[in-house]
Amino acid sequence: MKTSRFFFCREPLRDLNRLPISGIGDSSGINAGWRGSHDDIAAALGAFRASLPGLRRVVAYGLCDAASALMLHAPTLPGLDGLVLANPWTLDDNDDGQTHSPQALRQRYIAKLSDPRAVLRLITGRINLVKLARGLSRASQARTAHSPLADALHASLAQFAGPVSLLVASGDRVGARFTAVWPSPDQRVHMHPGRSHSFTDTQETRDWLFDRLTEATASRH
Repeated sequence: MKTSRFFFCREPLRDLNRLPISGIGDSSGINAGWRGSHDDIAAALGAFRASLPGLRRVVAYGLCDAASALMLHAPTLPGLDGLVLANPWTLDDNDDGQTHSPQALRQRYIAKLSDPRAVLRLITGRINLVKLARGLSRASQARTAHSPLADALHASLAQFAGPVSLLVASGDRVGARFTAVWPSPDQRVHMHPGRSHSFTDTQETRDWLFDRLTEATASRH
């Protein structure tokens, strides 16, 4: 399940202003999906700048498919100065919902083998063996298959002139998928060892996210 979160950050970082997307939450209109969110982002960005005429820089923060939307649309969004992109969504439409990379699957099965309750479910027949066999087959692959979506997002992001920070939780399955298909090395990627998709599960994780946002909104003049 994708988790769309868009925010605009002021320089210096004082607060986050949530960006409403049509058809999501209490916003009216039709949800066109993250690929169709350009006009919503552009309108919100224009309104945000108009409400603060003395503003020097605006940095957008996106989580999951919101991060991917910013990758896709940022080059054609005037007035956007920087990006912080957390655990970007890189699952192609034809991937049949398989969000786990082989690396993430191996980590998942190793963790389950150390869990007595999971082992008990296996030996008592309460685990779908067909699904398990399919997962083990994918876990044995050397790497995740090529991702046209990741390549397209990488090419689009290359057209954006502002600074970019890519935040990835190594224990998050969407983050693991991203690192498996994203062209490397990429010095813009900042890894966190946690499992939280939104970097909010512990105080240390929240502090780490706040530090990355503070760095991204620090004055560059």
